[in-house]
Amino acid sequence: MVLINGFAIFLGRKNTYTYLTNALQEMSHRAWAGYLIEGKKSIIAKNSQELHQQSLSTKSISGYCLATDYDEEDTLIHGTIYGSKGTHITSRIKQISQEPAKLAEYLRNVDGEYTFSYLDKDKIVFGRDPLGVKPLFIGRREGFLGVATDSYALRSVGMDTEAVSPGFVYSADLAGLDKFMIKSIEEGRDWNSDTNEGAENVLRLLNKSIKTRIKGRNIAVGFSGGLDSSLLAHLASKVSNIRLISVFTPGSIDERESKASAASLGLDLIELCLSKERIKQVVTSIFTHIERRSPMDLSIGVVVNEVALAAQKEGCNAVILGQLADELFGGYMKYLRAYEQKGYEESQFMMMHDIKTAYKANFQRDEAAASFFTELLLPYTSFDLVNYAITLHPSLKMNIEKNSRKIILREAALRAGLPENIVFKPKKAMQYSSKIQKYIEKMRL
Repeated sequence: MVLINGFAIFLGRKNTYTYLTNALQEMSHRAWAGYLIEGKKSIIAKNSQELHQQSLSTKSISGYCLATDYDEEDTLIHGTIYGSKGTHITSRIKQISQEPAKLAEYLRNVDGEYTFSYLDKDKIVFGRDPLGVKPLFIGRREGFLGVATDSYALRSVGMDTEAVSPGFVYSADLAGLDKFMIKSIEEGRDWNSDTNEGAENVLRLLNKSIKTRIKGRNIAVGFSGGLDSSLLAHLASKVSNIRLISVFTPGSIDERESKASAASLGLDLIELCLSKERIKQVVTSIFTHIERRSPMDLSIGVVVNEVALAAQKEGCNAVILGQLADELFGGYMKYLRAYEQKGYEESQFMMMHDIKTAYKANFQRDEAAASFFTELLLPYTSFDLVNYAITLHPSLKMNIEKNSRKIILREAALRAGLPENIVFKPKKAMQYSSKIQKYIEKMRL
């Protein structure tokens, strides 16, 4: 289980303690077990009131939202890095943080969803996983520099903010910054067009991603009954005890289909049927912390937040979701239309664009919504799986004549033993099939 659930770090020409405490106040929903501040001395506080009772004069300072009681372990990484067996990755990052280029090279050999930030004298060294699964923002104002996992925390102290680019290590001070590439998904390679090989490799890489991510954790699966979440649940259930959690409104498709799919899988299902009043409560709670606030984004945020809350109540310390499966395997109708009207190159271009921008369009929203209660894991974002899936020819993902999508993922699911009634079930996007977006569109926000 992660030790920290978010952080904020500041450099300034004068005392930064007030900046930090105000920023952490805006991130209080992440501080499940309190706060740790590291400057000229260490301060542990159980709540934000205790933070403001302290005083520390320093030009550089780090603050962490603790997910568990502090026990003298290293606090550096928000998220998880999966490295070589026996490697203490946090310590290794600290050891080579003064050489950002060397640190970037080291991180090329690991997988994970992570951000990290570390004070090195008068600089902040920070970075983000190649797909940007975990959020990270940089902020500036005259005489001050800040890095945090929540953009609102930086804006609350008057900083102009921007998202940190995924897949880089940065070294920044008040004068400027340098960046060093960790790695990025590779384009321009030869197409893979063999169905058998493609399905076997997708299944193998997805299995590896799931096993790596859920090892040693109590897991809940955000479950709609469709292909993406059902395949995750089916594979995860073979290596761990899991809990399926479905969120919907009365009379929706998901109310019926999630129950039917869970029964086909032989897995128990926790059902959360939301009222209009409950949806409005959740929207109010998450609204500030989500960058994009369209009815679609808010409806997905509501589902993720409710799944995370239910997971916490069930004693789970992580939730897995099926995000990025549509972008990787041609799940959206717009890809099929592009394929039909302009050819496979256009559909591939659209999918690549959506994969590269998912950190802004999807991941920030989902991590922020889950951060109130538990950690979020996204097995489809494994770097090796993504890097392989983009080499699969669009004809393995979509068929214009049959009006079918996610062909190769369905084939992989069949080989995994997923029941055919789930594999070939037509499924709308969750925000529609749960009817939550329809409720939100009628609200006055």
